[in-house]
Amino acid sequence: MPKPELLYGTKAVSRATGASLRQLQWQAERGVILTTVIDHKRLYRFRDALYVRLIVVLDSKHLTLRRAARALSQLKGDLDLMRCVDARAILFVGYSSSKIRLVSRAGVLDVLLEAKEPFVAVNPFLESRQLVKALKGKEVLQ
Repeated sequence: MPKPELLYGTKAVSRATGASLRQLQWQAERGVILTTVIDHKRLYRFRDALYVRLIVVLDSKHLTLRRAARALSQLKGDLDLMRCVDARAILFVGYSSSKIRLVSRAGVLDVLLEAKEPFVAVNPFLESRQLVKALKGKEVLQ
């Protein structure tokens, strides 16, 4: 029997990810992040909070929210993002094209040498570890 997923409230996700409440609302309204609504409260699974965190990190590196969300939408489904975290892959996002590449640490040098456009690099594994610490004890439902 699968373990029930933990759910986190909007304020906890906002504090843990660095996203403003308005950014979370924008992402939910546009379907960038799928949330669960219970009693008129928006709740987030860990995977969704991680997407939010990655969007915030990309935004902080001067990739617009819209572009960051579009790039991350290429990581569809539960398995792709979590597989990326488990494999400790590095995520590269092109500034102009928003193309996304997942690369093992061993392949990073190849990406740097072959790059045809400026890009942003993010380590989803490290971001997920920081998010786990920030969300610890903030669960709303199990």
